[in-house]
Amino acid sequence: MRPTIASAGVAFAIASALLAGEPVAAVARTDRQAPRRELHVLLIGNSYLYYNNTPRLLEAIADSTAGPTLHTELVAHGGWTLADHWDDDATRAALDSRRWDWIVLNEQSTFGDTYFVDGQPRVHSSAAFENSVAKFAGAARERGARLAVVAHWPTRGAPVRDRAA
Repeated sequence: MRPTIASAGVAFAIASALLAGEPVAAVARTDRQAPRRELHVLLIGNSYLYYNNTPRLLEAIADSTAGPTLHTELVAHGGWTLADHWDDDATRAALDSRRWDWIVLNEQSTFGDTYFVDGQPRVHSSAAFENSVAKFAGAARERGARLAVVAHWPTRGAPVRDRAA
């Protein structure tokens, strides 16, 4: 399956953030070049990350530069929220499995709390999301990792209130 333009664009944005501040040149790499610095990236989320194989897209983008190489691991379950991941033994084991340079989070698109008004999906609150990000931020800090959060775009026609959530 080929990634969609949107997922490739998101992967490029994530890769750009992960490689920011690193010496990255947009030139082809040859085997005679010096060994590249390695960055280890743990991605935690749901189908948004695994559907188009975001970890491999990130690695491919990094491999197309002369900058650091990315090694990724993904912990993702369809429809899971970050709160679900925080309470999950496998996610916690992945956090502890090695020294991560980056931890990338992807929240469930409706924060796990969808209801409908006049046939339109609505979102209650982002409070649980904020609480979960704070927990993962603390875990990242304890492990010496940097934290990135992948933001979703609102559903077409979503009320302004939901776009601000």
